[in-house]
Amino acid sequence: MKTLKRQILVLILGMVCAGTLVLGASPVRNVRDSGAVGDGKTDDTRAIQTAINTALSKGGHVYLPAGTYLVTDTVTINCAVGGAVTGLTVFGDSCGGLRANPLRSGNFLGTALIWGGEAGGIMFDVIGSTGMTIKDLNLYGINPNKEDAARAGILIQMHSKKGYGSMINRFSSLTLGSADTGFRFGSEVNMCASDCLFEFITVRNLDTAFKVLHSQGVDFLFNFMFALSCKTVFQFEHGGNVQVNTAQCTGCDLVVDIRGGGRNTGTYLFSNVRLESGSGGRTNRHQLLRCYPKWRQANVKFINYDDCQWNWKSNQTPKRNTPLCDIGPGSAVVIESSIFNGPVAALNGMEDAPANLITRECSFGFITPEEAIMANSFGYVKLLNNFTDKMKPLPDLVKWPNLTSTIVTSPTFQGKPLEGYKPGSTGPGKDIAEK
Repeated sequence: MKTLKRQILVLILGMVCAGTLVLGASPVRNVRDSGAVGDGKTDDTRAIQTAINTALSKGGHVYLPAGTYLVTDTVTINCAVGGAVTGLTVFGDSCGGLRANPLRSGNFLGTALIWGGEAGGIMFDVIGSTGMTIKDLNLYGINPNKEDAARAGILIQMHSKKGYGSMINRFSSLTLGSADTGFRFGSEVNMCASDCLFEFITVRNLDTAFKVLHSQGVDFLFNFMFALSCKTVFQFEHGGNVQVNTAQCTGCDLVVDIRGGGRNTGTYLFSNVRLESGSGGRTNRHQLLRCYPKWRQANVKFINYDDCQWNWKSNQTPKRNTPLCDIGPGSAVVIESSIFNGPVAALNGMEDAPANLITRECSFGFITPEEAIMANSFGYVKLLNNFTDKMKPLPDLVKWPNLTSTIVTSPTFQGKPLEGYKPGSTGPGKDIAEK
C-alpha cells in the first residue's frame, strides 16, 4: 500500500512538472508552458492568450502560477465562437488583498497581472461566457516599473454577441486596482451579461469599481467587497438587479450610483455596508447613494448600514452638509436598522414621480431627524421607530401625501375576481383536481 501511495505521489508531481495537471476531469493549461515568464518585465500577453485559446478549442482550464505577468494588449476570452464553451476556469495562486504594488515586496506569493498597454485599454474582454470562473488573481491597471505608465480603461469587461448570453459566472478572490473601471458589464445597451456571483473582492484606486451599461444587468450577488479610494463603487447606467452582502467602503466618494431602473431591472438590496472616511468625516463627506432613475422607478433598500463618518460634528468644510443620499424622481429608498452620524438625505421629487424615503429602527447621531432630511414639495418621508445615538426613542416624523384608504371589513378581499381564474386552480380555468 505504501508503495502504491508513493507511486501515485510521484505521478502527480510529474504531472505538475510537465504542465498537465488535471482539474477535475479537465486538463489545466499552464501559461508557463505557452512561454509566459511572470517576471513583471517580459511581455506575457501572447502566452496567456495562447493558453486561453487552447483551453477554449481543446478543453481544459487556464492556470497562472505565482508571479507578475505584464500584459500589453487585450486578452480575449471569446466563448461565443463555434460551439460555445462553458465551465472555463482561469485561476492563479492567490490574490494580495490591499497590496498596491506586488513588485515592491519580496514576499508576494500571489498571481498578478499588470497593464503595460495603451491608455484606456481593456485587460480582459470576456464574450458570451456561461459557467465561467475567474479567481485568485490580482489585476493592476498600471505598470509600476515604468514612469508615466499608461492607465488601463477596464480590467474585466463581460458582454455577449447577438444570439448569445453571458451568465452564471463566478468571480472569487480577486483584487482590482489602478484603472478607470474594474468590472464593466455590457459594451452596449443590448449586450447581455447577467447572473454573476462575486465573493471576496477587493477594489482600490478605481474611478468606478463595478459598472453595468446594459438594461438586462440582472442577478448580481456580492458576498464581501472591500473598496478603497474609489470614486464610485457601484454604477448602474440603464438598469440593475443586485444584492450586496457586506461591503467595507473606505475613502470612496460614492457607494451606489443608480441612473437606470425600470419594471424589470429596478431593485437594489444592500446589507451590512460601512462607509468610512480617513478623518472620520472631519475633513470630507462621502455619499452612500445617488438615485436618479431614467425610467422613474428604482426600489432601493439598505439594512444595517453603518455611517463611519463619526467625526462629522467637527466638519467645517464646504462638504459638511452633503447628505448621505441624494434621492431623485421615481425613487423609493428604505433604510432599516442603521446608524447615521450626519445629514441623511435630500429628496428631489416630481408630481408624477415623487422621491420617497422610509427609515425604520435607525439611530441619529449629532443631528436630529428634522435636521437630517431635506425635501422639496414632492419628496415624501416616513421616519419610524427611530432612536438617538444613546438609543432613546424618537417620535415618528412623517411627511406623506393624504391618501384615501379602502377599509375591508370582510376577511376575504372583495375586489373583482380575475376573469377566467378559478380559485384553487393552477391557472385560468384549470383546476388542481383535473391534473
